[in-house]
Amino acid sequence: MAADRGATQQERERAYDLARGELDGLLVLPERTTAALERGIAGELDT
Repeated sequence: MAADRGATQQERERAYDLARGELDGLLVLPERTTAALERGIAGELDT
């Protein structure tokens, strides 16, 4: 849903937060990689 153009911004943000909460601790990525991924998804959340 985070990338679904039919979803509202609030729905996309909620989907991202839920996914982030599920993945925290499961995947350990370097800070630089995490920042790059978050920049990439930011475009999906801002539209």
